[in-house]
Amino acid sequence: MTCVTSSWRVETDRTRCIGSGTCAFAVPEVFDVDASGRVVVVGEPVVGDERVRLAVEGCPTDALVLIEEETA
Repeated sequence: MTCVTSSWRVETDRTRCIGSGTCAFAVPEVFDVDASGRVVVVGEPVVGDERVRLAVEGCPTDALVLIEEETA
């Protein structure tokens, strides 16, 4: 029997970030904006948390990428 587990991680492109903060407002336990006004990932996204997916999709500059990985 093979057990498949999934994990999510978010990659950021801080050069594209304009600091709108929409991700930090949507999922403050995963995203924040630092003193320079750019996104930082502060926590691990929970697999299946649609707020994370919507925050990534809603980024106005596409500075966030959701990576979904499965391991056996």
